[in-house]
Amino acid sequence: MKRRSWFKRQSLISFLMVIGIALVVASCATQPGSQNATPPGFFSGLLHGFLMPFSFIGSFVTDGRIYAYPNSGRSYDFGYLIGAFYLFGEIGYRLALNEVARERERGES
Repeated sequence: MKRRSWFKRQSLISFLMVIGIALVVASCATQPGSQNATPPGFFSGLLHGFLMPFSFIGSFVTDGRIYAYPNSGRSYDFGYLIGAFYLFGEIGYRLALNEVARERERGES
């Protein structure tokens, strides 16, 4: 029993040390400076959220990002979220409608 509790304690200490080192290293990270006079706001976030799948595919080929930084903060984030939800919600809605239509066709046959 003593060996097992020692192993658990050692594992916990190791885990906490890794988390601590990760926090120290992450605290030194910096973001690139602003190149725009005005950072993108809500409507830019809405557009970027809607175009996110295309930007993601393009990011494999180019050095583009799918998320604008620096941005205006929560308003950009909210617009981005609404744009992404609208796009993916619309796709899901269309797929569900097609499935319902197929079920009706099967029932009528």
